Amino acid sequence: MEHEQEMEKGRYPDDTKSRTVTLEVKQTPAGQWYPSHIRHERKFNNEHYLGQITDKRIILDTEPVFEKNIFDPNYIFNAK
Repeated sequence: MEHEQEMEKGRYPDDTKSRTVTLEVKQTPAGQWYPSHIRHERKFNNEHYLGQITDKRIILDTEPVFEKNIFDPNYIFNAK
């Protein structure tokens, strides 16, 4: 799967190109597909060529264990 997007005008040079590519997918034991390896590429040409590539690997915990009050606002905002 591939997604190209136009970059924000004024923040990046006009000819900046951005592309996100799903390189690998995996499946949970329950049958849900998810991207496990994603690459984000950003390139522009003006006086100099610049290419940035960021690879992200996703490790999915399908049976997470949470502390008792982890979603309690008092715990969240008063944690030390």
